[in-house]
Amino acid sequence: MNFKELKRSIDLAVNRKLNSVSHYLDTQHDKRLVGVPLGKYVPTQHREDLGATASQSSPYLPLQTMLGNEVFDENGVFADIGCGKVRALAYMAAEYGYKGRLRGIELNEEVAAIASSWAENYPNVEIICGNAF
Repeated sequence: MNFKELKRSIDLAVNRKLNSVSHYLDTQHDKRLVGVPLGKYVPTQHREDLGATASQSSPYLPLQTMLGNEVFDENGVFADIGCGKVRALAYMAAEYGYKGRLRGIELNEEVAAIASSWAENYPNVEIICGNAF
């Protein structure tokens, strides 16, 4: 194995380990915020007819980076189209403490049901199962 191949092999191993640690931390964060893990991969039945992708939760670190320092109008609406199991809305409701309206629109009925199950604990969160387009 030459140096380039060795470096690539090490990089792949490090990335796998980092992804594993990130997934573990996100799962613990989910349990703390909404009581259940939100990271389970759920395939879509709408790939062929609507071009939809499967449900894959966003990691918390990018959410915190993108949303953590923003100031949101509490009279406004934060909408997540293609919300999946709504990790972004969970972050906004439970951790950020956003008091405005939070709306998630999800095409996949199974995924929308998962989102709705925890969202019922937050009066400002509404999950809509349907096609946003």
